[in-house]
Amino acid sequence: MFKISTLAIAALFSLTGIAHASVINTAAFAKEYSGTNNSAAKANLTQPEKDGVTIDFRFIFTPTKTTGLSDDLEVNDFLGFWFNDATKGPNIGLKANCGNGTCTNDLFVRLGGSKGSFLTNSEIDAGKEYHLFGYLYKSKGSQVYDNFDAWLNPTAFQMHALTGAHASAVMPAVIPADYKTVKSIQTVGFRTDSLNNGVKVTVSNLNLNVDVVPVPEPSSLALLGLALVGLGAARRRKQA
Repeated sequence: MFKISTLAIAALFSLTGIAHASVINTAAFAKEYSGTNNSAAKANLTQPEKDGVTIDFRFIFTPTKTTGLSDDLEVNDFLGFWFNDATKGPNIGLKANCGNGTCTNDLFVRLGGSKGSFLTNSEIDAGKEYHLFGYLYKSKGSQVYDNFDAWLNPTAFQMHALTGAHASAVMPAVIPADYKTVKSIQTVGFRTDSLNNGVKVTVSNLNLNVDVVPVPEPSSLALLGLALVGLGAARRRKQA
């Protein structure tokens, strides 16, 4: 029986989507949100972040008191978690009925501006808890964050492998004027807009993780594993 070095095993597992722990005081974000406020909650990172970042939180909402509505939310009820800039930076969250009433999807992800990509089948109901997960990152060679993927009620595997996103925002070739590109992340927060008529959104279990690395394809891990086994066998023969 042979032994593979601890260093080699560590190298193998370092490729499996490990991220640093949350780098903000997450307790400050776990609360009830309503009204309109660009900085309903806000925090500075302990140091600027330039690599991949994941954000996830759970939320539940109390419906509007307005009667006669076909939906529990009014058009454009908004709660967004933002990076660096509350109105022009990347953000993810709630924007009811596609923001303009043209659809029933309520959850979005975007790199800037006021539109964004909506998660399919994301019409949410009052009194139910939802889990929203996002991965903000730079494509190879990019100096700015140019991709933002989102999942609704993700599986543990999806959160680990960062695959199978339910919606994605990609930086357009010509960057719009209402986008603020982000090279490094210093500040994050929640913005609310039009959460009126009794609508309240309660957020819990928020986590912001940095230095996120996607999990390699299974074939890549298998090849690395075989290589480590080969190294161990060669070492055993040398010592024999």
